[in-house]
Amino acid sequence: LGSANDRLFIDEVYSTTTYHNAVARLERANQYLSGTSPSKEHIYEKIVNHAGIGWYEHDKELGQFTYSENLKSICHLEKNEDFSVEWLRANMDPDHLEMLDHKFGQVSPKNSIIQEYLRFTIKGNDYWFDISIECFFEFGKLVKTLGLIHDVTELMNSGQLLEKTKRISGLGWHEIDYRSNTLVGTPMFYRILGYEPDELNTIDQLINIIHPDERQRVGEVMGSDIRDLNFCHRIYTKAGELKYVQVLGEIE
Repeated sequence: LGSANDRLFIDEVYSTTTYHNAVARLERANQYLSGTSPSKEHIYEKIVNHAGIGWYEHDKELGQFTYSENLKSICHLEKNEDFSVEWLRANMDPDHLEMLDHKFGQVSPKNSIIQEYLRFTIKGNDYWFDISIECFFEFGKLVKTLGLIHDVTELMNSGQLLEKTKRISGLGWHEIDYRSNTLVGTPMFYRILGYEPDELNTIDQLINIIHPDERQRVGEVMGSDIRDLNFCHRIYTKAGELKYVQVLGEIE
């Protein structure tokens, strides 16, 4: 742009003032690219800080562990405390830790991302974190993990919002505890199945309303290693009506 030919071309098309303004803009752009302006990393850091997302990187090959400045506050750590994998494991709910270890055992170069809502107890208080972990492999070996952590405690505790969403969507929600053989559900869950809560509050009672031809298949799905469930089966209501229900959920 500064050559004589370039200057001649610009003078023919634009005014001299426009030419000098263009050169000034190019000089400012060059200063930005040369590092006098904020770097891309600095801009990214401001974005994740605003979104309330912290990140960490664990290089297993080099034995290095780094994390963003905001991660300690997101995880409710004191200034003199360090964030680490050991801290994560020590403060995570034991059942959720077992689930996360199971998922780590299944990662591969083609299945390299883990995303879970995990419960933590920190200084006597319960928190929920949305954690996404990307695993990096070299020659089939896990060499690095990159994690994003977001505190979603308020969202998980907002029961009114959750119940409103369920009512609008027409979905019934239920939870099964295999250890105590108990089942609890929302009013919509019982309306869909046509039973009262005291008529359907154990796993055995739930199995009994499933169509006999499908009980074995449903039992195999529920007892498998599949964590994310999505299947359809037939049930009988108390009035004897045959219904098809779609089941979506996850096993912990």
